[in-house]
Amino acid sequence: MLTNFDYGLPPEPELNTFNANGRSKTTEKLLIDAGISGLSENSGPDEIIEVISKFLAITSNKDVVWLGIAKSELIKKLGDIGVKSPSKLVNDALMPPKSKNAEGQGQAMSFEDPEPWADEVDGVKLFNEITQTCNRFLVLRECGAETITLWAIHAWAIDAAQISPYLILQSPEKRCGKTTTLNLLSELSPNPIPASSIRPAALFRSVEKYSPTLLIDEADRALKNSEELNCILNASHVRKSAVTIRTVGENHEPRKFSTWCPKAIAAIGRLQDTLEDRGIILQMRRKTRGEKTERWRGDRVEQFTPIRQKIFRWVQDNLEELRELDPEVPSEVNDRAADNWRPLLAIADLVGGEWPDRARKAALKVSGGDDQSEETWGEQLLSDIRDYFKEQGADRVSSEDLVKHLHTLEERPWPEMPRTGKGITKAGVARILKRYDIKPNQSRGTGEKERGYDKEIFFDAWTRYLRGTAGQALNNKELKENANGTNAEAVPAEKQPNLFKNNNCPSVPDGNGDMKGKKLIEIPSYESGWGKVTPIEGGQFWEKDGVTAPI
Repeated sequence: MLTNFDYGLPPEPELNTFNANGRSKTTEKLLIDAGISGLSENSGPDEIIEVISKFLAITSNKDVVWLGIAKSELIKKLGDIGVKSPSKLVNDALMPPKSKNAEGQGQAMSFEDPEPWADEVDGVKLFNEITQTCNRFLVLRECGAETITLWAIHAWAIDAAQISPYLILQSPEKRCGKTTTLNLLSELSPNPIPASSIRPAALFRSVEKYSPTLLIDEADRALKNSEELNCILNASHVRKSAVTIRTVGENHEPRKFSTWCPKAIAAIGRLQDTLEDRGIILQMRRKTRGEKTERWRGDRVEQFTPIRQKIFRWVQDNLEELRELDPEVPSEVNDRAADNWRPLLAIADLVGGEWPDRARKAALKVSGGDDQSEETWGEQLLSDIRDYFKEQGADRVSSEDLVKHLHTLEERPWPEMPRTGKGITKAGVARILKRYDIKPNQSRGTGEKERGYDKEIFFDAWTRYLRGTAGQALNNKELKENANGTNAEAVPAEKQPNLFKNNNCPSVPDGNGDMKGKKLIEIPSYESGWGKVTPIEGGQFWEKDGVTAPI
């Protein structure tokens, strides 16, 4: 049957209608026009080759998404009639290794889905097998093998997810198993592409064309000097925003390229905090002499073929059900970490058995709790400075004294910063605080030239960025145990009246030193969720530019 394409006419419009089997009518028409529907177990090689040739002619002017759907139908039909390796056959026909290789440069990439496992897959046994395989080759911390297992399944089931967390393999030194982990993931993940030195353009074009699993090794070097790569990766965490816009062709037509795919990233030391915030971080470590693992052999990777086939089959059988799940995340896991773990927990809940409990244990072990190391450097620094003022009962600290204090906090990064191995400097402190609009200044009224920080300039940042800060921001030596301006231990659930606003208060005279431009506020007693509350010291507070603090 001839089509509009055969006559040189514009292609027929796509129809957004479907038949009784849920297949689009245009796809159904393709199957008939190419002769695919007529194939059977009795079809000979010549007939099959003729059908594939017609398929190529009809689909030559179709877009990538439409072609992908049609290709899946052809592969399924060939598999149903007993053709061996139908995926390889169709992929080779669509992309011959050399004939479509641009100007003969390099080697063309081609991928094919594995043959699905013939029998229905027991998910629990499969997940346990993957975990055991991880432990054969890797020395991992507790719950590390479970995390890799769930992430590898997620890589195949990414179509069911709206967020795809990066699997970040982080170590303090080399030879901690990061590269071996990426090698293993290359055998357990779909369409793996090593991306240690990939350029931004190559990244988004590869993702658009192949929907790969990106395996980025030595990211501490690859991403260090490429802000564009970091921006692309940051945006590709969420399906909706995982695109980049580029102009193409002589007319510079704007085109949208997808950056949505699973990504595993290995690095020595820290990455940008924005990347780490979007990832599940596995802390890798070098094995001891007493810890034995099986040596990785790149010439024996065929042993992983059965696992790939089982993963492919299990995901195919469960993908639609997986789309509908909304798993509960342990409350100890913060909001962004909860987003990262949700697609993995959905997989664990669907497979059942002991895996829902194992997955939540892994989430808590790897990403849970209120450990200060989970906060950004900025939040850590704000918290440590707040503690300093509280402990010292001071209203000001010089930059030099603050740095000396930070160097004494052994469990913080300040004594030995990850990227330099040296203690944080005055310039480093100023650089982190600058993002919160906090800058050092010279002491007022003392004649000292030493630059430093007044306590009052931190109130706004403490209130906005630190947990439980409404009371802590006002905490000083006058307030003592009344940290939130009341005699209660905690802020009540209901919203309280705004006591820090009084537009009728007179201004403080200009000659009043540090109080210049501030207003005195008389805060009366008031009724709260605890009963009657009376501010201390007669309710004397000052207010300037929306910042309120006791005198």
